[in-house]
Amino acid sequence: MMARVSEEAASSREGLRTFGALLVARTLSVLGTNMTAFALNIWVFQRHGRVSDLTILACLTSLPLVFLYPIGGVLADRVSRRALLMVVDIVLGAISLLIMVLIATGVLEVWHLYLLAFATNICNASLPAASSWPALLVAPRHVARAVATIELGGALTILITPMLAAVIITRVGTGGVLGFDAATFFVGAAVLATLRLPRRINDQRPQLWRDVREAVHYLRGRPALALLCGLDAVVLGLCSALGVLLTPLMLTGGTPLDVGAVLTSAALGTLVAAGLATWSGRPRRRARAVVVCVGVVGVAMLGAAGAGASLPLFGAVFAVGACMPTVTICVEALIQRTVEIEIQGRIFGLLHAARTLLLGICYLATGFVADVLLRKLFAVPEVGALVRPLLGSGTDASIRGVYALAGGLMLVVGAIVVGYRPLRQLDDADAEVVVALTENG
Repeated sequence: MMARVSEEAASSREGLRTFGALLVARTLSVLGTNMTAFALNIWVFQRHGRVSDLTILACLTSLPLVFLYPIGGVLADRVSRRALLMVVDIVLGAISLLIMVLIATGVLEVWHLYLLAFATNICNASLPAASSWPALLVAPRHVARAVATIELGGALTILITPMLAAVIITRVGTGGVLGFDAATFFVGAAVLATLRLPRRINDQRPQLWRDVREAVHYLRGRPALALLCGLDAVVLGLCSALGVLLTPLMLTGGTPLDVGAVLTSAALGTLVAAGLATWSGRPRRRARAVVVCVGVVGVAMLGAAGAGASLPLFGAVFAVGACMPTVTICVEALIQRTVEIEIQGRIFGLLHAARTLLLGICYLATGFVADVLLRKLFAVPEVGALVRPLLGSGTDASIRGVYALAGGLMLVVGAIVVGYRPLRQLDDADAEVVVALTENG
């Protein structure tokens, strides 16, 4: 079923202008947030030199969102999205200012960040409200391009963040990054206050558990869409976790320059994929594209397992970097084109919760498999002699073994779902929307 949207907002240029203004404001906000995370990680590590402080902070800023995102999805469907996001931007800006003041006065402690991480999580749970803007403001035939444009903005912030944050830290200090972050949030709130946006979608009072159960039941009745959301979470979680292993993999036989080069190739893949999707609006058959990406990621991971610091490795990382935004664009576009707007916020809440949960599981699993299981397994002389010609030895072999296992898993998953008929039916339903829009001008 085609998502029902405001015909006035979708058909007029005002909707596109509004989306463009929101896109710029949100991209600046994401840039400020990424810079703050970069700066605070440096500050925390330099404070005590403990890696555990970084891991605890990372857990506190991510794992609670598994439970908070569904709540944010309920609020996105039941209250004014504009008011919700304005309040969130103001609160997040105030938090950044508070941290800046604590740094300037020399009283900031790591445990302060732990407490503030919880408040930040409550605000970040509003992400489902922001995820459905394209469906409210852009004509359905342009939704995929709108989602791709958001991904393109995110990719640009990833490229810009390290150097820009490093320059500000060097010239002004960590407080300068926090000030910039606060300014982006206040600018975002001001932009929201000046724009004409669709009013709240559903006037019913939020009833948390009932509304979340309704969204879960909705996905149960649409197994193809639920499967795509699951594949999206697996691809994002596994690729992100394995991306962390690139640094030790490259450093075992290379230099920091090699690390920078291979990470840049991943960012370039993301930029190219998001840029092509923005320009062309493709792929058209999005469910099939997700399955293809699963297979490509599997092949790329197997290639990375056997490649050194060479062009094949850079090509594999480039391919993974291109597949991640492609999967996101396809899944989010299908949600916004085939799910009723009244329940989109909750569906996005479940999607973001699944992404966060799988990301945490993959981080823990890859580290355990590399440092414990494979290291002990490869320490057995017979096994070590067998895998050494393919994967090398020591830590390098353990990391490459994780890539090989992950690549094989992705290929198996892709082979299982490639013939799943409901996925083709979902593509057919999406194609019918395109035909209807074309016939109606």
